[in-house]
Amino acid sequence: MRLAALSLFPEDVISSLETCGIRTDTDLLFLKKPHEIYGLLPFGLISFEQLLDCIAAVAEKASTPGISAAHLLFEQIDRPTVVPVIDKLLGGESGSMIEVSGEHATGKTTLAFNAVLKHLIEHEDSSAIWFDTSGRFSVFSTPQVLSSDQAVIAALERLRVCLAFDIHGIQVVLDAIPCSPLVRPLGLDEAANSGNLSQTRPTSDNLTATGPSFVVIDTVTPLLGPNLSSVSSQGHSLMVNFMRYLREIAIHRRLVILVLNDTTFLTPRKHGASEAVKKPCLGPSFAYMSDSLIWLSRSSCSQHSSNESAQQTMITAEITRSRTMSRKRVTFQLQNGYIYE
Repeated sequence: MRLAALSLFPEDVISSLETCGIRTDTDLLFLKKPHEIYGLLPFGLISFEQLLDCIAAVAEKASTPGISAAHLLFEQIDRPTVVPVIDKLLGGESGSMIEVSGEHATGKTTLAFNAVLKHLIEHEDSSAIWFDTSGRFSVFSTPQVLSSDQAVIAALERLRVCLAFDIHGIQVVLDAIPCSPLVRPLGLDEAANSGNLSQTRPTSDNLTATGPSFVVIDTVTPLLGPNLSSVSSQGHSLMVNFMRYLREIAIHRRLVILVLNDTTFLTPRKHGASEAVKKPCLGPSFAYMSDSLIWLSRSSCSQHSSNESAQQTMITAEITRSRTMSRKRVTFQLQNGYIYE
């Protein structure tokens, strides 16, 4: 920024500084030392103490306020989603990666979107990233957008939707977001080269100390599924590295990552057994790569109200596996893109 625009120096001092080649705040702070600048100015134009005060004022004007790393570490240990269904299951735990899977039309995307939207409304200084891997998600197609509530509109402005058709696209976005507090995990390529996926590196100068609270991947199946093969372990290795990378991101940046997963059928081994049951995609090992698994299933048939377009579906959300808590189950009502208890 030009010194003339700051209005911190008298006009005659600014003219003398420009004559000496000092025109911007960067020139004043880094080009020469204060006593060297003072020696270039005409005698009696300004005292050395006044020059030091002006330099300090310029430095304060050009810099951002400092933030204590200890304050950042304990500022938001828990980040509740403000959706009672999720909070009852997870207890507002942050720094975790959660897999959300379940039967078709059980509201996986709806549950994640409501959790993110409610959190953004409650926390005005937070943001979120939504990775759309199918190209079918649109904020404008959600019923919440039809609301004229200014809080909803302001919250949606802090939701960043990114199309991601491969793992590299997600990594590029995650590597560009700020870290908390002062370190960030290595990228996939760097981690693979170092052999340690838990290493960290200092935050670069162009990153700040704040970042998004939520990251949603909707869905992870088309990213990892095509690479899995029964004759090669390359796809499985890629899946393991990517999930470890996401978990390190969640831990070091203290955010919640919701990984949505599709379902497949588990064929009974014995003849005459009951019909095939559904299970999450991507194989049995994928189930142990997240901190928790929320399984969604229909608890009853859809109920039609007087308005035929309104359907009420009772959904059961259950934590079937978790590293930190026991099994829990919550039932909620899904109606036209909204969640009700």
